[in-house]
Order: sequence, then structure tokens, then C-alpha cells
Amino acid sequence: MVVCVTVFPMIRIRNLTFAYGGGPPLFEGFDLEIAPGEAWSVIGPSGCGKSTLLYLLAGLKRPLKGEVLIAGVRVARPRPQTGLVLQDHGLLPWATVGENAGLGLVIRKFYGPDGRHAPAGPPVGPEEGKRRVDGWLERLGILALKDHYPAQLSKGQRQRTAMARTMVLEPDILLMDEPFSALDAHIREDLRGEVMGLQQGSDRTLVIVTHDIEEAIFLGEKLLVLKRGINEKARVIPNGLAGDPDFRTRPPFQEIYSRLRTLLELGS
Repeated sequence: MVVCVTVFPMIRIRNLTFAYGGGPPLFEGFDLEIAPGEAWSVIGPSGCGKSTLLYLLAGLKRPLKGEVLIAGVRVARPRPQTGLVLQDHGLLPWATVGENAGLGLVIRKFYGPDGRHAPAGPPVGPEEGKRRVDGWLERLGILALKDHYPAQLSKGQRQRTAMARTMVLEPDILLMDEPFSALDAHIREDLRGEVMGLQQGSDRTLVIVTHDIEEAIFLGEKLLVLKRGINEKARVIPNGLAGDPDFRTRPPFQEIYSRLRTLLELGS
């Protein structure tokens, strides 16, 4: 006997319409599906709706029409299993690196495993919390800075702290909004590698917003290109170069790069 198992897309956007304050819509009748464990880059000109799409996925904004579903459940509010990393690190200046990294666990302990602010499973105890915090600080190369304050850190170290704070919560979806755009080139390159290192071998779904074509190619197995104006149809480019440290030297690179440039110029 063959047993059929229904596998939901991790993210499904159906007939999405969204606009700000009575202005023209950024999205209208927009559909998109993202499979579990996929890494997507979202790229487009300024004002095209990249960050808005991320906030819709995070449950921080709501569609005017249509719906966003995650694991088959309609998103009506922020969900505890979704992690969000922003360009502005959002660290508490009076808290150490270790305290900032563990902040989400402290907040979840306050609410308890209610299924709304924290996952409904067993709460994370102090020993497990310390193990997670130290483990992610070590993996991101900043464990030695655990007792430092944000003012004592470089921009790259602050962004690593923000990433650790999110990863400590073990999200099944990681949303990142231009997290490296304010960093120097060599730091940006290092952190891109860190993100792909975190992604590879995991079943986490990654959606990262960027304005950088090379960054989009390195980080996304699928490239979603948005345009200025109304986005009615998802323009998606498959990309086999994601995570390849030598992606710029591979034969498909110029083809994908040129295709992205063309779509961005047409949609500007």
C-alpha cells in the first residue's frame, strides 16, 4: 500500500495585495511558494517592496488581500519560530554580548511556552540556555567577547551578536533584511560565509533581502527579483552557485549576473 503524505511549502503566498496608506500597491495578486530548507535572495531597486515582503513573512505587516501561510498556517501575527535579523543590530547598549545573545530566551521565559510568544514545547532551562548562547557565540567567533558591551565592538562583531541572538532561539525560518550593507567589504564577505555555513546542512528556510547582485547569487538558491511599481508575478531565477566560494569564476556566473542586471534594469 502506498501512503501519500502531503508536504506543505514552508512559505506560501497566495493572491497577496499590499499597499501603504492608500497609495499604489506594491503587490497585487502576488503568488509565491518557498520549499522547506531553501535559501532565497530577494533583490530589486529601492522602494520595490523587498523589506515589506520580509515584514509580511514575519507577521509584522498584514496583507490588504490574500494571505501568507507558513507550514500551512495563516500568518496573523509574529510567530515564535521565525527569526528576523535587521541591518540595525538592535542591541541593548547596557547589556553584554552574552546578555544580548540570550535576550530572546529571557523574554520567552517571561511568557512561558504559550505557543504565541514562545514555542509550545518544553521551556529552555538555564543550563540549556547557557549552552546555546555560548555555542552560538563560539560558532560565530565572538565567545571571547561575551562580557563586552556593544560600544566596545566593531560593526561586524555587533552584527554577529545580533545573529547569535536570533540563532539561539533555533528558528525554522531565518529572515534577514540587508544585514551586511553597512559593513566593510571584507567583513561583509566573512559574514556571508558565516550565513551560508549556518544554512548548509540545516533544514532551516532562509530569505535574505539584498541590493547587491553578487551577494544575492552567493546566498540564494532561488533569486526573487522585484520591480518598482506593482509586483503581480514572481520573477524567479534558479541559481546553482549558492554557497560556492568560487562562484565568480564558475561558467554560469556571468549568465546569471547578466540576467539579474537585465531584470533589474527593466524593473527599475
